[in-house]
Amino acid sequence: MAYDNKNEKALASMILCVKLAVIEFFKLVEELREVEVVITDELTVFILLSNLSKKFENFVVTMEIAFLKIKLLEEGKKQCAIEESAIKVLMEDRSYANSNEQRVDKNSAGATNGSRNNNNKCNKNLK
Repeated sequence: MAYDNKNEKALASMILCVKLAVIEFFKLVEELREVEVVITDELTVFILLSNLSKKFENFVVTMEIAFLKIKLLEEGKKQCAIEESAIKVLMEDRSYANSNEQRVDKNSAGATNGSRNNNNKCNKNLK
């Protein structure tokens, strides 16, 4: 392959060096995984990015920001799900408490006048 100028040749050389470094890096990661060392894909990416030269600093920062954005969005979804389930539990508890009050009211309606007054006092205290 012929290059028109020194910049193209330098860029091609740099790409080749990065490509070889990435291939070597992933060989090492696979060897570690074969001996059952747990390395997540996220950790693999961070290690790889942190080992790139200063020439790639803008790229590394952009990738880190994108990763953090994804993580924040995922965490936001988790928090929404937790809040929704908490609200659901609270609503079910409130519904259960209301149905118990209605049962107590129905039971007290069938009682004698003296006990009805006592039950109504208890019901008022429960509310």
